[in-house]
Amino acid sequence: MSFQRLAPSMADLQTGDLVWPRADKQIVFFQDNNPQAAPWLAEQALMAASPMSQSSEQTELVDRFIRDCWVGHVALIELMEGVPWVVDATPHRSGPATPGQKGVATQTYQAFLDDHAHTQSNIWHGRLKPEFVDQPDGFGQRLVNAAKQHLGKPYSISPLGLGNAEDFYCSKLIWHALRDALGIALEKRGLQVPQPWFTPWDVMQTECVQLLYSPAGKSYRG
Repeated sequence: MSFQRLAPSMADLQTGDLVWPRADKQIVFFQDNNPQAAPWLAEQALMAASPMSQSSEQTELVDRFIRDCWVGHVALIELMEGVPWVVDATPHRSGPATPGQKGVATQTYQAFLDDHAHTQSNIWHGRLKPEFVDQPDGFGQRLVNAAKQHLGKPYSISPLGLGNAEDFYCSKLIWHALRDALGIALEKRGLQVPQPWFTPWDVMQTECVQLLYSPAGKSYRG
């Protein structure tokens, strides 16, 4: 059976919106410059490496491991002449991007969906709540413009120096864009598994973000 992606309608996307891709049973390793040639299907890999039978207890342990390790990805949407593009930070893209396939770059939303890392991903969709913005008119474009100030900068998953603007991971780029464009400093909310990084899950959970679309029957955390 071919993969049927669950995703928001492209007609519902606006400049400044946020999208979170995730494949079932996917985790992302904390490594810089990882090519991310395809999603890591954690359950498949862990079961194959285990001599144990695939009992319900083992499956539960694997699912818990995936939830605890899940990092995820987040990108900003920009509409240009009616066509959705994304701005994000990632160690590698398999398709065309400007200024290149590594680091902070922009590419069409369709190229983003077709990337080897996202071909089996469903898409979550959110938007900043206007009441959290002092000047709500055009805030989405200001947010995107702030992110695009960093185009070409390298990717790094280092948990140190969130305020450093020399290199970025995906959710760090969102953190900077919100602070620089709109004066909003995102803060972590309580997590069952504390992490030193400001993760895409942290972005999704912030008070100022409204989740507009969640794939039916899917969970972003596990």
